[in-house]
Amino acid sequence: MTVIDINEAVVTTLNNGRGPLHKPGLDDLITEHAGDSLHATSSYAAVSEADVTFLGVQTPSGEDGSIDMSTLIAVTEMTGEEFAESTDYERGDSPRGTAITV
Repeated sequence: MTVIDINEAVVTTLNNGRGPLHKPGLDDLITEHAGDSLHATSSYAAVSEADVTFLGVQTPSGEDGSIDMSTLIAVTEMTGEEFAESTDYERGDSPRGTAITV
């Protein structure tokens, strides 16, 4: 599994076997797999080699209940051609048509 993040501090933290945020059990999983089956990078080239790609980006809800997808759209624009082959987007509370928008 390859994690891609634009924040080099997050990449370094993951590659050193620690989680960039606190979630119960996350550090244990990262420690167990870092360097072996888990690698972090800031290069989007890994996307084209992946069988499955998950985008973990913030999509906060606005005061009116709408979802701010600006970060998700920016990430897909940054990855550009790497996603051209096959892209699907899923979020449990995304409005209908989100995959088409992205």
